[in-house]
Amino acid sequence: MPHPALLLSLLLGAAFAGGCTRTPKISDYVAYCPKCGDETPFSASALKIPCSHCGLLGPPRLKGLKGDDRGGSVWGAYVAWGVISAVLILGSVNGWIAYRRYQQTHQSAKKSDLRCRCPGCKRKFAYPVEKAGASAMCPRCKKQFQLPAAPPEKA
Repeated sequence: MPHPALLLSLLLGAAFAGGCTRTPKISDYVAYCPKCGDETPFSASALKIPCSHCGLLGPPRLKGLKGDDRGGSVWGAYVAWGVISAVLILGSVNGWIAYRRYQQTHQSAKKSDLRCRCPGCKRKFAYPVEKAGASAMCPRCKKQFQLPAAPPEKA
C-alpha cells in the first residue's frame, strides 16, 4: 500500500496541473507604457506604434497575463509548495525512523556477540554466545581452536 502522503501529493498535483500547464498565447499578455502606465492588449504590431496616451515611442513592456501580474494562481503556488514540503518532511521522518530501527537491530546483535583472537595469527573474531565452547577454524591461518566460554555476568 503506498504511503498516504504520496497519494495526497499525486491527487493534489493532478488537480492543479490542469490550470498550471496551459501555455499562454500572445493575446494573453498585456503591454504597458513605462511612462504613463497605460495598458493595451499586446500584439506584434504594438511594437511599432507609439503609446496612444502619452505618445512615447519605443517597444512597450510586457506586464504578464491578463488579470494577473504573476501569470498564475497564487493559491496554486502555495498548495504546490505545501505539498512538496509535506512530502519532504514525511520522507525525512520515515527515513530517520527506518535508520533508527536498522541501528537498533544491528547494535543489539553486536552487543550479544562475544569476541576473541585467533591463537595463531591474532585475528579478531566475533561469535554468538551459543557457539561458546565450540571448535572453530581461522580463515586466515587455518588453525583449529576452541572458542572461549562466555565470561561470567557481573552483578
